[in-house]
Amino acid sequence: MELHWITEAAQRSQTTDDQIYDAVISRPQPYSVAIFDGAEFDADATARDGRQRFRSVPMIAIRILGETDFTSQPLTDDHKRRFPRAWGIYQQKREAWLNLLPVTLLPGLTEADRLELEAIGLTDVDSLAKSDALPENLDAFRVMAKRIRKPHVRLTPEGVVEV
Repeated sequence: MELHWITEAAQRSQTTDDQIYDAVISRPQPYSVAIFDGAEFDADATARDGRQRFRSVPMIAIRILGETDFTSQPLTDDHKRRFPRAWGIYQQKREAWLNLLPVTLLPGLTEADRLELEAIGLTDVDSLAKSDALPENLDAFRVMAKRIRKPHVRLTPEGVVEV
């Protein structure tokens, strides 16, 4: 997973640790922030199902500008308030990601094939289906993508229904 870091001056925090830090330093540090989709342990679902269960949650990675170490934790309303620009960018990208089917889900696609497709800017099934003819080793994936994205219909007593 690649994190996309955004530099942002944090708003003053409501947590005691950050308030102490702000009092010692006397100003909020500029941070690099990355918001991404992660997972956390779901105790309720684990108890209910009798096996380990996890739930998807937005996570935030925060590091002080110029440092390489960072911590990740579930995103809170305080984080959204402190890093509004990063939160807005995440929401925009998340909406776009939900509508795309990544080429990595195509059966038989090797890592070398994925990298070649990425190099020519084809990372989702829709863009692959709309592309022109590709090199011979990749063209079968273009054909497969066209089949996947072709509207499927079913004939019912009420008429033709797209499924």
